[in-house]
Amino acid sequence: MYTRDAMITDVHCCQEQDTLQHAASLMWQHDCGSIPVVDQDNRPIGMLTDRDIAMAAMLNNCSLSELSAKQVMGNHPVITCRANSSLERCLSLMEEHEIRRIPVVDEEGRLAGIISMGDAVAFTRDGQEPARRRRESGISSEKTLSMLRNVSAHHGPTSTTLQ
Repeated sequence: MYTRDAMITDVHCCQEQDTLQHAASLMWQHDCGSIPVVDQDNRPIGMLTDRDIAMAAMLNNCSLSELSAKQVMGNHPVITCRANSSLERCLSLMEEHEIRRIPVVDEEGRLAGIISMGDAVAFTRDGQEPARRRRESGISSEKTLSMLRNVSAHHGPTSTTLQ
């Protein structure tokens, strides 16, 4: 099974100059807890979560309209996987980097979709799969559980620094 078989393609994103108010509004409107930050060519350059936004506002004691996505997303590289990669490879990346969502890119590195832990669970062979996503082949429950254990484990506090 390939990443393209499990990814969500209706992905809402923002650019680094957008305010956190805009990013939070997108998350609220589209019922998601994370959005990719993309460059002018629609290539992912970061990820913003609802927690990133809340912590940035609290730590800086200011309005979301005063902070940009660039100030919060940091300098660490965004982890992506290719649409034609195996779903197992995608789960391995999530587990290795302890991330709950991963942007999916096409051959040119442009955003093509996103996969979350929930999407992975939906494609577990012996899991409770919604009828619209049933597949004869899927990923093993052992692989899914391994990723979930590692990504969901307590990792201690992290610092949110602004540039």
